[in-house]
Amino acid sequence: MFAVDAIAEMGAGAKPAIPALVKALEGKDQWKVTYVAKALEQIGPHASDAVPALLEMIRKKKPGRTAAIGVVGALKPDTKTVVPLLAGIAKDAQEDAADRVQAIVSLAYMGVRSDPAGPHRSRGIRASGCRGR
Repeated sequence: MFAVDAIAEMGAGAKPAIPALVKALEGKDQWKVTYVAKALEQIGPHASDAVPALLEMIRKKKPGRTAAIGVVGALKPDTKTVVPLLAGIAKDAQEDAADRVQAIVSLAYMGVRSDPAGPHRSRGIRASGCRGR
């Protein structure tokens, strides 16, 4: 795992190693896959080539899915693909709670409002008579 740390610390210089990290995401060991996903997060937008593999992990509920959900937002993905997927996870009560939280955090990191109550929240607050502080 020290090699993964060293690669992650390279930032933009790690781009040539991204295919090897993507390959490592195919593993069955949840902890190793999570570690690799977090390394991709540390590399940041320079690791955007990993987004398709992360999306596959999310869709197919593979080991490390929660980490993939959290990491995908940090890689500045194409929002047309990612936002509906993450919003669906965030709103689905049948999803794992950790996955839902990570989806909300990832959407927030990308600057997307994922509040299911949305515009109805303020109306509900007004109807309750709450004036706030």
